[in-house]
Amino acid sequence: MMKETAINSVLNTMAAPDPNSGEINSMSSDLFQCIKANASSAKKKTTNGTPSWLKFKSKSADQKMDLVQVLAINALELTAPAAFFLRPSITCSIPNSPPPTDSFNRRPFIQVSGHPGSLAPAGPHTLWKKQTDTSTEIEVYEYLSTSEDPMRNVIPKYHGKRLWNEDIFLELEDLLDGFGPSPAIMDIKMGSRTFLENEVTNIKARNDLYQKMVKVDPQAPTPEEHDAGAVTKLRYMKFREEQSSTSLLSFRIEAIQFPYSNNIIDVKTAKSECHVGEILDKFLPCSEMKSMLLERLKFIKSTLEKSKFFMHHEIIGSSLLIIHDATKISAHLIDFAKSVKSPTNLSHFVQWEMGNHEDGYLHGLSNLIRILESKQ
Repeated sequence: MMKETAINSVLNTMAAPDPNSGEINSMSSDLFQCIKANASSAKKKTTNGTPSWLKFKSKSADQKMDLVQVLAINALELTAPAAFFLRPSITCSIPNSPPPTDSFNRRPFIQVSGHPGSLAPAGPHTLWKKQTDTSTEIEVYEYLSTSEDPMRNVIPKYHGKRLWNEDIFLELEDLLDGFGPSPAIMDIKMGSRTFLENEVTNIKARNDLYQKMVKVDPQAPTPEEHDAGAVTKLRYMKFREEQSSTSLLSFRIEAIQFPYSNNIIDVKTAKSECHVGEILDKFLPCSEMKSMLLERLKFIKSTLEKSKFFMHHEIIGSSLLIIHDATKISAHLIDFAKSVKSPTNLSHFVQWEMGNHEDGYLHGLSNLIRILESKQ
């Protein structure tokens, strides 16, 4: 009964296409039916065995928790910046946003990922992203946009730095531009860690981190840590990464949003390869979409392997943003607020140890490709 309730909750997040909308074509309707049929199939196949892909939190509109809040909370908890994008909404808009350009189609927007208030629509094809004092994102975009480094081909296009009300914004390509009115969206946090080395150098054990740890898993601390009632930040952060697939696969799926729904599904605690694979199946229920995404991911991998910038930088807390509708799919690297230059060349494959600066990015991307290939 519990599993069936969870499945019904997920099915309820997939609101049917609005028949009165002239923008919705028959292909997008077919995709919606394909997704819903696959979810219905999962409902019929539930057993009393291993928990299925639905062992995650479903956030409904009644709970007043949208993707912006979930990913922002995730980012604060895991000290990694959340991903970003805006999605058209009928009822929501961003307060205190900069004035749109004259040519801007004044669509209302809701920010469905990232830190609240950090984004605003800037024009028909671009967004403004607010920068923090510690962000390295400006340097990343300004370097890649003016160089011949191939990594520039797998990130949003950069349109310059803007000043508004004494805040600095980046004007970036709106990755949703060109898609249907309500595409499917997935945010994947890449890498084997979501923290910089300089964030975990303090060896002082802390009681507040111990309390957070035992709240999640009372058996996690060692006998010595129980006696001390404290753990170091490095120990705690490693423990946090172990609560998702980050430690095992060097990536974790943060959240997904299905077409024609403002509801989100928080899946960051999906830990096993099997669980992650089942979630990917639900997000990409049709083999054609899987093939299209695989082609794009392989292109991204080969591009990064040729990038001198990539090989000399730790890419920490960055996301892979995947968007698809009935006709096409895209994937881009986003969020470079914690991308810092490494003193040595990086493989992005080697297991991280303090001082080697490895981030596991290519290890995670290779695992994602391998899992998708096994689903074809």
